[in-house]
Amino acid sequence: TVEKEGLRDQVASVLSRMPRVLARSLELHFIEDKSQKDVAFEEGVSVAAVKTRVHRAKKEFKKLLDDMGS
Repeated sequence: TVEKEGLRDQVASVLSRMPRVLARSLELHFIEDKSQKDVAFEEGVSVAAVKTRVHRAKKEFKKLLDDMGS
């Protein structure tokens, strides 16, 4: 649908403005639906590092999304 495509474009736009390592963590975990363990294996880091990245990425994503809205 047009609405879904618009949302997808907005998400892609926000991700493109984020530091790559954070954007990649969000993409793998939420978009590709991989577990934090799988993301850690794929990225060659600990699960704790992935948890930290995802936490930071979510905060950054929200901040950028809010900035785009104003």
